[in-house]
Amino acid sequence: MPQEWLNQLYQASIDLDEQLILNLIKQIPNIETDLIEGLTKIVNSFALDRITNLIEEL
Repeated sequence: MPQEWLNQLYQASIDLDEQLILNLIKQIPNIETDLIEGLTKIVNSFALDRITNLIEEL
């Protein structure tokens, strides 16, 4: 995904903005099913700090 998208995802995870994260997930190409499912599970389990940590590791 583009850097701008990652920046938005990172900020949304810091802000605990689940709705924005879900909207960003919808922008992921359908071929990336593992990424879509993984991020959705993180959001549904309220573990948004995991998204922040993953992006920081990039």
